[in-house]
Parts: sequence; structure tokens; C-alpha cells
Amino acid sequence: MNSQGAEQSQRGWVLLNGGKCLEAVASFEQAILADDRLLSAHEGLGLALFRELEARDRAVEARRRPGAFSPEDIQEMGKQAPPGSITIDGVIIEGSKFQEVVQMANRSRKALMRAFELGTERVDVWVALARTPGIPAQVREVCVDRALQKDPKNAWANFLQGMQRVHAKDYERARVHLRRAIDAEPDNARWRCEMGSCCLNLERTEEALVELSTAVRLDPKFASSWYNLGTAFLRIGQREAALHAYKTFLSIEPHSSDARALRGLFPELASS
Repeated sequence: MNSQGAEQSQRGWVLLNGGKCLEAVASFEQAILADDRLLSAHEGLGLALFRELEARDRAVEARRRPGAFSPEDIQEMGKQAPPGSITIDGVIIEGSKFQEVVQMANRSRKALMRAFELGTERVDVWVALARTPGIPAQVREVCVDRALQKDPKNAWANFLQGMQRVHAKDYERARVHLRRAIDAEPDNARWRCEMGSCCLNLERTEEALVELSTAVRLDPKFASSWYNLGTAFLRIGQREAALHAYKTFLSIEPHSSDARALRGLFPELASS
């Protein structure tokens, strides 16, 4: 083992554990230049970049305008934005900054994959890799399985396993894993929305109502929770409550395809 690489990697972990992600990246990259087979450096580099991307996502989320936008809205925002900018959830992001995020995501994926190939045993690396877009499905499944074997109560690993089961239409097993994820992070509104949707597929409407009512309380601007809540109310014959939930959904997502479908199904919503 290259001693210089080991020292730089150790320094990177100190920085990363102190929340200094970008400074940690520089140290890990120097460690890898000194020794490309240094597992701890690839683990640290992948996690440092991944956590920086998470922080930037949270910043965008905090600034977002709720709702889908009409072509006129997007055109108007485009007039105010620098050339090359894009709009994500109503937040204007300059093209150069977006490109920086793309490059960071690619570097994170490469480092996490390298750690995987070198035989990482870290649950947080497996989970980060499983959450990374663009990795092979087989690698994602292996990462989730290994994470759950080592840490059966891990919130993200259970959520990812639950969503894999949802996509396979295995809703009973999905419900088990989603419940474990929510038990670990009870204030995660989006996970509760997914659980509510899963329960609707299982005809467990009362359970769905509990999850979806909690989801809209935790995050009133998340449209999918209101849409699913409306569906749940409709199933138990509470039409007025369903219409209220659908109206709230329409106020958040006025231009979505689901919005058009709702207006067609319910005359009361035509002017919403």
C-alpha cells in the first residue's frame, strides 16, 4: 500500500466526516492518483460526491415552486434566465451549473462502481450505489441485498427493496419493506405516499388512508399524495373528501396529464 495514498485517504475521511465534502474530494483524488487500488479512497470519493449532490438536491427542493408548468410559464421563466439555463421543478439552473452537477454525478458513479469492484463492505457505499442512476440493474439488486443482509433495518435499503418489489407488482413484499423504511424514517412524506399507493394496490384502503393523510400533513405540496388520497376516499364512498383532495392536487399540478383526466371524470373539477 502506498503510504502517501493512505495518508491522503485518511485525511479525506476526516474532512468528509466533518461535512467538508468538496475538500474531501480533493484529498481522495490525490490518494487515488498515488494508489488506484486503495479501496478506502474510492469509497470516500464516491460518498463525498454523492453527499454533495444530495445537498444540492435539497437546495433545489427548498427553492422549487410547486406544480407542473404550462408552456407559457416555462417560456416566461426562460426570458429571465441566462442563455443555456434549464428549469427543474420551476427552479432556473444555469447551464454551466447543471453541467457541473452532471459531471459530479458521473464521477460519483465511477468511484462507487470502482469501490464495488474492489470489494467494498460498507453499507453506505452499497446504498449510495443502489440510489445512483445509470448503474446496471443487477448491480443495484446485489447492493440492496447485501445492504439488507448486513443491516436489515437500513431505511434506504428497505425503501429501495420495496420499490423493486412494487415494480415487480409484488405488493405484499413491497409493503413489508416499505413499512420497515417508514419505521426508520417516519417523517418521510414521499415514502408514505409510496406505501399508500402500495396499499391501494392491495385493496388495503383504510391503511392507505392513514399513510396518505400523514403524507399530506408532512408535505402538503407533494401532489401525488393528494391524488392517491382522493382515490382512497373515493373507494370508501367519501366523494366530497375525494373531490377536496383532487382539487388540492389540481392546484399543485394544474397542467399534468392526470389533471386533464380528473377534469374529464368529474364535472365539479372542470373549472379547477
